[in-house]
Amino acid sequence: ALHYLTIIMEYDDVLSREHQLQYHNFRKEIRSFIDEYNLFDFVLFPQLDPDAAAAIDILKYSRTLLGEMNDQWETFNLYREENKEEAARSKLADAIDKDWSNFKSWCESNDLAGAIETLADEL
Repeated sequence: ALHYLTIIMEYDDVLSREHQLQYHNFRKEIRSFIDEYNLFDFVLFPQLDPDAAAAIDILKYSRTLLGEMNDQWETFNLYREENKEEAARSKLADAIDKDWSNFKSWCESNDLAGAIETLADEL
């Protein structure tokens, strides 16, 4: 996940399919980890310390933010592929750009990379 995070944090926008695939891959890795944690928390972290618990919360929220943005991206892409709804597509592009900028700021202020490293160290 940290590899994908490093890649996507370099993006200024995510409207291209290539960029969307990378942040979606990051989200899938986060989602897989959260799913495993929900099923096997007692195995992964027999004694969950407060730093690891906070890191898990950060990962959960990042997954939510990216999921909401990806839903908008899929609609945007459908309109783009069908060459329809130019006004709606433009609004979606603006919203996605804003959400991406907000996500990057959130990642930095909440140290998402540090959260991933904390959990990797705990495993």
